[in-house]
Formats: sequence, structure tokens, C-alpha cells
Amino acid sequence: EGKILALEVDNSKENLSFVTGGTDSKIVMWSDITAEKENEMLKEKEERMNKEDDLRMMNYNGEYIKALKLSIELGHKGDFVSTFKNYVNSVINTKLNTDNVKKSDIDLIIENRKIIDKEVPEIDLNSKYKESIDEIVNNKEIRELIKKNTEKVIEIIRDNNLKAGSFFYAQILLKILLKISRIEIFYKTKKDKEEEEDETLLKKKRKRPLPKNYIE
Repeated sequence: EGKILALEVDNSKENLSFVTGGTDSKIVMWSDITAEKENEMLKEKEERMNKEDDLRMMNYNGEYIKALKLSIELGHKGDFVSTFKNYVNSVINTKLNTDNVKKSDIDLIIENRKIIDKEVPEIDLNSKYKESIDEIVNNKEIRELIKKNTEKVIEIIRDNNLKAGSFFYAQILLKILLKISRIEIFYKTKKDKEEEEDETLLKKKRKRPLPKNYIE
């Protein structure tokens, strides 16, 4: 931080390096690591691009749980929401269509006509929807993913809860979050948290800290 009183440059190596001595009574050795840093950044960018390609393929192949984990890792909130939509819709479609094939509009019209004409038994849609939601909410992998990334999931819920195209899916995420959390942590203030932490230290009891954005 003080003045430099002496400097020696070494051009003999591939990377430029030099030594300085100054009023802080320290000898400092410097070297140019620009190329090394650029290579690291390039490698990181390449790895990220590969993961983004993997994410697209996982969605295409219906590997939704893997895609959800990867989208959280990459910090792609939009991809997380669209993947969760695909996952929820796939579960619902599976419950409503036992052959697990997405029916065309014409197929649905024919199927409805058969139901009206009593040619096939009527499907209890409410019951099937409930089964679908229960299956999603109780999925252990989804629960574990949300538990490990609570703060990020809360942000996703907050950002999508008032959007017409995604509020239904945000509500399912919220339902899972409420199922696996103690409700008290959602309305504690910062002061409450500090007092709880002090109390925890005194009693030597472990309590879950209050993640950011809960109050918001």
C-alpha cells in the first residue's frame, strides 16, 4: 500500500514476472497469470455449455428429476420452472391416460364421445388429479432437492406465484416446501432468529437457521 522503492523485471520466463520492494518492508514477487485465468474461464464456460446441452437432452428424454437438479446447479430458474411443468404434466398425463401416450385432439374427442355414450367407463378426473399431485408431493427425490435448495426454491415460488402460466406449479412447489418444513420459520423476524440462536448456544440444541427471503 506504500511506495515502491525497487523493481526488478524478469523476461527470461514464458510469463512476465517481476519483484518489488517498498516502504512496507516486504519483497513481493509478481507474475502474469492472465493466460492461465483465461484458460480456466474458457474451460468453465465450455463445461457450462456442455451441462446446458445435457439439460436440454434430459428434458427431451423425459429425465425430469435429473434436469431439475442440473437446472438448480446451473442457476437456471426459468429452466427449473419449465422442467417442473413438464414433470407435473407427465405425471398427470400418466394418471389420466393409462397407456401413457399423449392423445391428440381427435383422440380426446372420440374418447369423450365414448364416455358420453357409456361405451367406456367414465374417468374420475378429480380422483386422478389428486393421485397425481400426491405422487409429486411425496416424491422423495423432489423433496430432497427442495430441502437442499430451499432458498432458491423460495425465490422461484415468489417469482412465479402470480404468473398465469406458472402459478399452479409454484403452488405445488410451495405445498412440498410446507410439507417438509416447520411452519414457524416462515414468519420469524431477524430478531427472533438472533434470540433463537443465542438460546440454541445456551441450551446446546441444534435449530434450523432462517434462510434469506422467507419473510419476503
